[in-house]
Amino acid sequence: MPDEKDIEQYKALAQQYQLIEMELQKADLQVKEISSSLDELEKSDGKTYLAIGRILIEKSKEDIKKELEEQKSKIEKRLETLKVQKQKVEKKLKELEAKLSGKSEE
Repeated sequence: MPDEKDIEQYKALAQQYQLIEMELQKADLQVKEISSSLDELEKSDGKTYLAIGRILIEKSKEDIKKELEEQKSKIEKRLETLKVQKQKVEKKLKELEAKLSGKSEE
């Protein structure tokens, strides 16, 4: 018979897993957007601007590139952390699932 505590833990882990999945998707999208921006920046020959809130600030192409690459690097590190978290939660979920279904691995 499944323990109520295990059921609650399973639900919490499942919710945590979904949140991690959403964060992964969001971070992946951000990396793609930055990569696209970097590609467009390379094509640009004229003045370059950086959007800050509702205003555009003229900045050098090199400064914008540096900022975008720093953002991309931070997000990629976050992606790696999220992937590790996802694996850990996934493992715990499988263990609890086995326990709850009565197929405990001992």
